[in-house]
Order: sequence, then C-alpha cells, then structure tokens
Amino acid sequence: MTVSHRAKRVTLRMGTEADRDTLYRLRHAIYGQELWQHAPNEEQRLRDSLDAFNTYFVACIGPEIVGFISVTPGGLDSKTLLARCREHDLFLRNPGTTSPRLGARTARIAVKDARTNARMLEILHKALVA
Repeated sequence: MTVSHRAKRVTLRMGTEADRDTLYRLRHAIYGQELWQHAPNEEQRLRDSLDAFNTYFVACIGPEIVGFISVTPGGLDSKTLLARCREHDLFLRNPGTTSPRLGARTARIAVKDARTNARMLEILHKALVA
C-alpha cells in the first residue's frame, strides 16, 4: 500500500525480523522519551512481553522506517474470526490450512482501495469485539 504524504511517498509493508530493532528504537523514542509512558533506558529500545506474538506493518519513506502498526493476536482462532467476517460478507483466507507453520491464529487480508480497506477494518473490528 502506498500513499503520498506531503509530497513524500509512504509505503506500508509487512515488517520482518530484521526490522525489529528499528521498531524497538522508535517505540522507545515515542513512549520513553516523548510521551514519558515508560522510563528511558540506556539501550534506547523498548520491548514488551507481546513482542514474541506481535505482527508488525512498517511505514517507510524510501528505505527509512518512519512508523509502524503493531497487531497483537486476540483470543480468537482463525476459524472463528473468518466465520464472523463471513457473516458480514467479508471473505478472508486462512493461510494456516495450506501452511501449518503459521498456526491457527492467522488470516490473510489483501490490501485494496481505500473504501474497501475501510469496510474491511470496520468488519474486522465488529468480528473481534463480538
């Protein structure tokens, strides 16, 4: 997904393990130095117990990571989440059925146009809080 922001192109992509150190540094800068929600530390990285489970999407301008979205899996398994989404005519894939290493808590969501993305997010929200 790519959007323009103040004449700069921002690209959203799936985060990788190699991105984690940068994300921990950004998190520290925001929550430890800017908002003071956590104590700053000498390492200048902020990690938490959910990092082992989180999936990250990173926002980049060129090669530089400028932000990220952290997705923490809830208590739902894929089968339940996908069934709830189908009730609202949103059909997602369960990649765990073809790639068992992904486990029972994964869903594949394709990025579409802005209107469709907004609809998908609304349905996902309903499915997750149901």
